[in-house]
Amino acid sequence: MDYLLKTPEVKDLMYRDFVYQRPNPEVSGGKDFVIHFVRRYPLEKWDLNWSVQPKILKDLPVNFTVPQGMKVVSVKTMRPYLPKEKTQIVENNVSISTNSGIVRFQLPDFSYYLMLVIRLEPERNKK
Repeated sequence: MDYLLKTPEVKDLMYRDFVYQRPNPEVSGGKDFVIHFVRRYPLEKWDLNWSVQPKILKDLPVNFTVPQGMKVVSVKTMRPYLPKEKTQIVENNVSISTNSGIVRFQLPDFSYYLMLVIRLEPERNKK
C-alpha cells in the first residue's frame, strides 16, 4: 500500500511500515487507509529525565493515489497534544484537492506522532 502514498523525504520521519487498511463498517465496500507518521527520537539513547522535542514538522505535502472504483470521502488526522496545548487529542479535518485520481493535501503541524485516516467508499455509493 506504500505505493499509494507519496511524501517528500524527511530525515527522521518513518511511515512506510505503518500503512494499513481496514474495512469501513459504515459503508459496504468502504475502506479506511490508516497511516502512522512517527519521528525518530533525536538522541542516541533514551533519557527519561530530559524532555526532547524535535522541531515541529510543518506543511508536509502528501499525494494519495485513489484506488480504481473508489472515492475519498474524508481525510482526518489525530495527534497527541503539544506541551503548550490543552491535554487532549488534536483532531483535524484536512482539506483536499483531487486531480486525475490523485488526492493532494498537507498534513497539519506535528512533533513526534500523527495518525492519518483516509476514508474511501465505492464510487457507486451516494451519501
